[in-house]
Amino acid sequence: MTMFFFPDAIRFWRSVQLASVVVLGLLCPATCVTLDAAGGPEQTVSNQKAQVGDEPGLQIIEGTVVDENGEPVPKTRVRLYSYDLMGEAPAALSDAQGRFRFSTNLATMWDLVFVADSLKDGRKAYAGTWEEETLGLPAPLKLVLKPPRVLEVEVRDSRGEPVGDADVEALGAWSSLAHGRSAPDGSLRLTVPAVAKVESVFALKSGLGFDYWTDRVNPVGPVQAIPEKLSLTLEGSRRVRIQVRDSAGHSISGITVRPWTVFKQGRSFCINFASGTGSHFGTAVTDAKGIATFDWFPIDFEDDIQFLTRSEDFYLPKRTSVENDKKDDIELTMNLLRRTKMSGIVLAEEGTPVEGIIVQAEGRGQQYYFREMARTNAAGRFQFKAHPDQAYLVGVLDNQWGAPSQIVPNLVEGEPVTGIKLRLSQGTVVRGTVTDAEGRARSNVTVELSEWAESPGPDPMFVYLDRSAKTDSEGRYQFRLGSGTFDLFLPDDNQSVRLEIEEQREVVQDFRVK
Repeated sequence: MTMFFFPDAIRFWRSVQLASVVVLGLLCPATCVTLDAAGGPEQTVSNQKAQVGDEPGLQIIEGTVVDENGEPVPKTRVRLYSYDLMGEAPAALSDAQGRFRFSTNLATMWDLVFVADSLKDGRKAYAGTWEEETLGLPAPLKLVLKPPRVLEVEVRDSRGEPVGDADVEALGAWSSLAHGRSAPDGSLRLTVPAVAKVESVFALKSGLGFDYWTDRVNPVGPVQAIPEKLSLTLEGSRRVRIQVRDSAGHSISGITVRPWTVFKQGRSFCINFASGTGSHFGTAVTDAKGIATFDWFPIDFEDDIQFLTRSEDFYLPKRTSVENDKKDDIELTMNLLRRTKMSGIVLAEEGTPVEGIIVQAEGRGQQYYFREMARTNAAGRFQFKAHPDQAYLVGVLDNQWGAPSQIVPNLVEGEPVTGIKLRLSQGTVVRGTVTDAEGRARSNVTVELSEWAESPGPDPMFVYLDRSAKTDSEGRYQFRLGSGTFDLFLPDDNQSVRLEIEEQREVVQDFRVK
């Protein structure tokens, strides 16, 4: 199901559910990749269309900005937020017909947020895609400008004195809604889209500290509305310096470092910087000596604060954290590994390259879990910058085709894998209906599917490729699979079925829930 949301229904924490898929072609039997030497299929494929390398195919996102009467609005800035986009949120300007366009390397339309600002009168729009099975945007995509909502914020220090020039930002679902700096009297008026749900607001200033408000009292409790006037207090700061190095011990400049969650004493909930991927503040970039400096950390933070990085070229294999030990000047070291390329080609049954196919890679190891998507380019090529020291399962996600999924037994830092070959085939449809005890259809029920295989080698590891589907209004779900071993289950009802898929055209598996 593809849906366009207004964020009253979405929450602060991103779902860690496995990817949802409705009527999507999935994976076929797992085989092990044979690494190709230079001059093998990698060179042959590039010679077929020399101007296309391993970079993934680009996806075009188009839409129109209109007013409340449906008339197009030119000169409107549209920002696109996604957890999968590195760096600053890309922006586009609507033309005379209100049209805007993005060209991105996003493989799917999962978890996108659009924030639009009219440069003429300050009206705003806010909408996005949230369902994980969203492979494309609804048509037509329209952003409707409306008068914004005004948030009154005041920033003060521990003595109650106003704090000017403090960084203040309001965050919504995976996006920045508004940001600015306080006036000399500590005040700031933030304008946010009227339909946007403000999930958190924070203020910070170098040498003075940090404070925040969130709409959650606790992780499972009800949400609260933001006050008409919000007061934030900076009660003192600590300095944290993080030395960032690569696996050879060399300092790395230009790495963005951000705290994950910050929990102040006396608060029942934290602020999550990792969810606000479009945040303008709260991060630090390593300098020429590889040092990231945070000089606004609150003196009264409660739990350990873990740090994350966002980089196309490096990843953090082991979490770095600062303990609540009351030190005012803290120095840490963060050791990164260089992301390593995995690339290959998707072929039709007759052996010709296929453009526009989504490929998913999932990695398992001792460290962070890897899961990303790529879209094949005009030469059928795809590429991932993946985490070394993990075993991978790589397969196809498509509504008509599957392919034998491939195992990468162990990705070694600095040793690219170039020989992944995925050949499309029909496959087996696995479908069924979910009903209640009286036989009535249950809609919007999550059905999860996990293909698993064991990687070869002296230290074998189980690797997985996970999918899920939600039942439609008649309680139906469907997957398309290739041969292999799968676990099909209902996570909310504790039911599971082992499926051994070979070359059947169809397998029917119904579920009855309480």
